[in-house]
Amino acid sequence: RCCRTTEKTEGDGLMAENEMVERFWQKVDRGDLLACWPWTAHRKKNRSGMPYGTFRAGTMRAAHRIAWEIANQRSVPPNLVVRHTCDNSVCCNPAHLLLGTQRDNVLDRYERRRDNHVRGSQHGNAKLTETDVVEIRLLLINGHSQRQIANRFGVSQHPIKEIANGRLWRHV
Repeated sequence: RCCRTTEKTEGDGLMAENEMVERFWQKVDRGDLLACWPWTAHRKKNRSGMPYGTFRAGTMRAAHRIAWEIANQRSVPPNLVVRHTCDNSVCCNPAHLLLGTQRDNVLDRYERRRDNHVRGSQHGNAKLTETDVVEIRLLLINGHSQRQIANRFGVSQHPIKEIANGRLWRHV
């Protein structure tokens, strides 16, 4: 069975599970098969402020995980997460839900630019500009030392090293 319940039941518990599934889908605005199906009941924000539907199925659980379990008739395997291919955190359309690792989920967020990280000179602590980084790369190519470049731009040697190694300012 996919969704555990603590309700007292007759027989093997299928009646309680069917009631729970019916109660669950009543809280989802199901429409077009290709569209998002938003969760209409209680929502809780995660650490980054994204709302996620929650549903009591014995314990409070993420609605999109339950939607995946109902559709696939099995529990989400340990160490895996249910990802939204639609980037809509309240969507419960099983066609938009996909299993993956937390690493997959983070890569999705990064590739789809949902990470809310301000890049480059737009960052409040930036001491360099995109133009500076282009010039730094040219100076590195022409043999200038990282220390010389750091002194010229008024920064420590560390960001110059990170630029040289391709770990900082990758978007430039």
